Amino acid sequence: MILGTNKRKGLEVYNLDGARVQSLNVGNLNNVDLRQNVEWDGAIVDIAVATNRSTNSLSLFAIDRELGYVEHLSNESIALELPTPYGICLFKKNSSIYAFVNDKNGTFEQWELRPRGRSRRLRTFSVDSQPEGCVVDDVSETLYYGEEEFGVWKRSAGADDESDATLVATISKSALEADVEGMAIYRVDDSIGYLVVSSQGNDSFALFELGGNNEYIGSFRIRDSNVLGIDGVSGTDGIEISNAKFSEKFPIGVLVVQDDKNSNPTGNQNFKVVDWRRVTNQFSLGRELAEIPE
Repeated sequence: MILGTNKRKGLEVYNLDGARVQSLNVGNLNNVDLRQNVEWDGAIVDIAVATNRSTNSLSLFAIDRELGYVEHLSNESIALELPTPYGICLFKKNSSIYAFVNDKNGTFEQWELRPRGRSRRLRTFSVDSQPEGCVVDDVSETLYYGEEEFGVWKRSAGADDESDATLVATISKSALEADVEGMAIYRVDDSIGYLVVSSQGNDSFALFELGGNNEYIGSFRIRDSNVLGIDGVSGTDGIEISNAKFSEKFPIGVLVVQDDKNSNPTGNQNFKVVDWRRVTNQFSLGRELAEIPE
């Protein structure tokens, strides 16, 4: 399943064939993230959380893994004091789940999510200009986040760790071109992983190593598929990656990106799904893979 926001309406749910299977009209949702196998009110569930600009809150959703059904947990909404809630990313540590939410004014808040209205804000910090995209590497407990017109930062995701932020890459000294938008992580295992950052200004995606100094590996674009009649990708905002084996078609995971404009053929903006093997092959990331059909 793919969960994506419609900023004018709510949450859209698709299957991997691209068919919309649910549409939840719950307000102007901006960003959404999820975590699986979360302890919640005595049960193990999958949880999604989105920033809701209609209600100035965090909207929570439960995902039924067997039925593929998404339920809006309306009684669990978290009221925010931020003027314009924008980006969000989740962090799971042991049995606890946390949300990082940011505002256009540069403020970040970290919340511990608890059932029955017991969620609580743990800390705040800020950046100098407008942020949005962020992602947490649960393995290293590291938060990565962007300033749209400056670059990418990282800091500890632990609420009790007040260490300073570290600069990963700036627009002026990297392949990134404003705006810095969506971020996602692909983990091979606990020791090897990659950070992908949407470089909206030049319609590309920058690939960095996880850990250490986050060395830049290279950038790629998603081109037209004339065989399938699918338009290439431009002006991407949100992105997501999973390393799960979904099928023989996606044996080591998928990259999902929002596409701002479709011109071949002409159509509304949409989401594009990419076999992660294409990225692995492009940068020789160390796996022996069969040839991928066009």
